[in-house]
Amino acid sequence: MKHPYRIIHMSLLCAAACFLLMLLASCGAAAETPGSVSANASENEPYDESDEHFAANGGPIAESERPVAESSGPVAANGGPVETSPDVEARVLRTIMSARELPQGSVPEDLNITLEFVRYAPSLITLIITNNSGYDIKYGDGYEITGKTWGSMGTADNETFELPSGEGREINVLPMGPAGFQLTYGEFRLTSFITVEHDAPSAEMRYRLHVDFAIENTEIPPDMSGVAIDVYFATPIGALLNITNGFDSGRVYYDKSFRLQRSEGGIWQDLPAIGSDEFPDEDMRSVASRQILQHYTIYWAWLYGELPAGQYRIEKSFWHRADDGGISAHRLYAEFSLDGEPVPGILRNDDGSSWSHPFHGISTFRAEVAEIIDSDFHHVSFGNIGLLVNGLTPLWDGDRAGGQYYIWDNETAAVLDSGGGQLRFSDIRQGMTVDITFSGMVLQSLPAHIGGALLVRVIVED
Repeated sequence: MKHPYRIIHMSLLCAAACFLLMLLASCGAAAETPGSVSANASENEPYDESDEHFAANGGPIAESERPVAESSGPVAANGGPVETSPDVEARVLRTIMSARELPQGSVPEDLNITLEFVRYAPSLITLIITNNSGYDIKYGDGYEITGKTWGSMGTADNETFELPSGEGREINVLPMGPAGFQLTYGEFRLTSFITVEHDAPSAEMRYRLHVDFAIENTEIPPDMSGVAIDVYFATPIGALLNITNGFDSGRVYYDKSFRLQRSEGGIWQDLPAIGSDEFPDEDMRSVASRQILQHYTIYWAWLYGELPAGQYRIEKSFWHRADDGGISAHRLYAEFSLDGEPVPGILRNDDGSSWSHPFHGISTFRAEVAEIIDSDFHHVSFGNIGLLVNGLTPLWDGDRAGGQYYIWDNETAAVLDSGGGQLRFSDIRQGMTVDITFSGMVLQSLPAHIGGALLVRVIVED
């Protein structure tokens, strides 16, 4: 059966991104959906010796079992910080350095042309551009606003001017053009376009000038200071989490690792894994202070299979890096229950709106890896690095085989080798034959973009 509603033309990408923004806002205020539970208080339990985490005095910290209390919303982790291992600190620092790398087309640092975020008011962003390059520059030709979670929000702005060397100027821009568009909370990147007038007109160079900024999520309780997770929606094969960074400064870092436990007679027991649960070393992702990362997707069918009815909790680790450089570790838990009832494909909110959850319509197809795609290509919209693949089997039952597709690394996708062991996404090589499991939109273009990769399983090595 063909699924035309999952195919979106690339010309509608901007409109789809804006719709997704409004959809996420409405979902956040929705009543409980099938399989979801009220948020549970998270806790900070010390790591045991096997996790290579130790107390401040240098000795191992014994594992302890603590009850998880009911709560009406996310609660900061209990207990004090736990010292992290050198390996974890190295991963956090490597991630920070990677995030500082400028995208292609950016103004070279030695030109010393800066764009500074000053303030945000509804429908207005104030910036300051400073030119210390030694050359005159032309500002104009539009700008782009990109949200970290939902991608590009359009290009607008008709303001153009020349800025001599050694001068600065305040700029007011309207998101989404003259009509304005009120941004909600979140992390954003604003990119302006400038032309540097070198010594001769033929030497003019056009560059992109970037500035990152965040708008605080006012849904976070003012007295909350810490990190917390809660389960928004749970199914037998995966769940959506809300991750709250309630710290006033710094960033919270996390990787793809997680564990599941089941309550047996009131005691939490680790679920036996049917695959490798080592989660190889990789760069982390992060969320800014006073932000809520909504609907973080965890797909566990490849690791635990389909879960029966019961009471479960998910365990996930986070690391907070403060402004002074100190790193603290937090092991958090969030409970959820499964009642064994079928999960509907369409979820309906109290306001009448509806949405298709990420685990509806999962499909797997086989492909050959044709090319490894650099992280600068659709960096924010689709993830980090990606693959261009040649389809060998249909995307869905009833479709024709063949075609080229982009697949992007994301916070969810696991990669398994031909023996079932975990790989980094960056370990995938050109020429490999892979099975790709995904769910979500396919953006119709040449090649098409598959936005919801869940699992990449290597079938044949290159």
